[in-house]
Amino acid sequence: MKNIALYIYISIFITSCTAIHLNDNLVNKNDVLKPFPFTNDNIDKYDNLIFDSNKIPLLNFKDSLIYYPVQYNQVALHYYARYFSTKSDLDKKVFLKQAEFIRNEMVIHSDFGVWECNTLISPYKLKTPWPSSMAQGFGLGVMIQAYNLTNDYRYLDAGRLALNSYEVDIENGGIRNTWDGYVHYEEYADVNSHVLNGYIFSLGGLYYYYKNTNDEKAYKLFIEGVNSLSVKLKDYDAGFTSFYSLIPHTGQYPYDSANGSRPDHYHELVINQLISLYLWTNNIVFYEYAYKFYQQDLGLFYDYKLPNKFKEIEASYTVVPKTHGVDNLLNPNWTYGNYWSTNKFPTELILDLGGLKTDVTKLVLYALSLETLPKDFEIYMYKDSAWTLANNLNDILRTHETKFQTRHHKTIVKEYDLFGNFEAEKIKIKFLSSNGDYIALRNINLFFNQRQEFEALVELVKNHQFIYTK
Repeated sequence: MKNIALYIYISIFITSCTAIHLNDNLVNKNDVLKPFPFTNDNIDKYDNLIFDSNKIPLLNFKDSLIYYPVQYNQVALHYYARYFSTKSDLDKKVFLKQAEFIRNEMVIHSDFGVWECNTLISPYKLKTPWPSSMAQGFGLGVMIQAYNLTNDYRYLDAGRLALNSYEVDIENGGIRNTWDGYVHYEEYADVNSHVLNGYIFSLGGLYYYYKNTNDEKAYKLFIEGVNSLSVKLKDYDAGFTSFYSLIPHTGQYPYDSANGSRPDHYHELVINQLISLYLWTNNIVFYEYAYKFYQQDLGLFYDYKLPNKFKEIEASYTVVPKTHGVDNLLNPNWTYGNYWSTNKFPTELILDLGGLKTDVTKLVLYALSLETLPKDFEIYMYKDSAWTLANNLNDILRTHETKFQTRHHKTIVKEYDLFGNFEAEKIKIKFLSSNGDYIALRNINLFFNQRQEFEALVELVKNHQFIYTK
């Protein structure tokens, strides 16, 4: 009993000393902190979640309800954003209930703390329990917000412990990894996973913590992370979309636009994240990759309701117009579902760009199989009320072919780099033959100058950011 009492006394003494040595002016407690980046006050989207009696969300994973750190930390951030918007005592109470649970869930390892998950998630090589950089980044935000509302130093102490986990390698229970000599904060504790959006969320946590505490360690870790990412971003460019992660042991690199219930969700999320990093750092690498990924995007840019890059698509012939018409080429789904097809040659496909576009440089076709790709075609540009032949297949500078397959569906993605730099109001592809009996395309993309549209997106992201840029 004496040993237990001594342990409790020492613990209280250490905690008290930590609080005493904190600069009480680090956080301006007179103002409610702005919400965490990438969050908003729309908590209605969580209506389908299962919550416990304290309003803590439970994840339904393989028919089991679990407390998942990434989820409960992220949900709490949105509830805080709700309180920031409403200033409702009820919203504040719900958030603080969640924050208290989150603080108590932290597992402390000597001088750092993590929120651990005990569930193995495929296809990652994980050893339970494991921490997540995404959960740590979100948790940093929750702790600093709760401290701001309560002045309870236990939240600030927990935030400092979470911050320390960015300095601890995965092998030692932290979230830090070294990838080709560059630091990477891993969403999943698999040294080869390198999930892009989770890494950027963890950087967002560091940025938010630094901006609200002036903690130099947080700033150092943030700069270290963004410098590494600016070098490694090229590895996430798949040519026609972005990679979700870079796991080599699955046999198939997963793509951002092939993940989630809404196609292109993760791809567009990464674009949003990279624009945010650019706004925070002025690093042009983030701007240019965000723009490149924006050019790769298919269909509408969902979160900001930006228009489709094609005003209209027309076909001179379609096998089954009612269910397999050209509208299927306007949605963001390239991995499964209905498609457009023709078995007559020649067939012309006309893409209306909605105005004069410059720097037309690349065509991407998403076919059901190698047999349903075109064997021969010509590309025409419409400008000044006239069609002009731009390229035939022999003119194409380079092609690149990618095979994608799920359990039930297969897609062949073929990129065609055009010879020349063109201006056009419309593009016409005249299909002359196929590799089989017909051509069947799940989707189509065209690369041209979209700087003006992209700048409008940058402004939208900037206006939705709660954190002041430097």
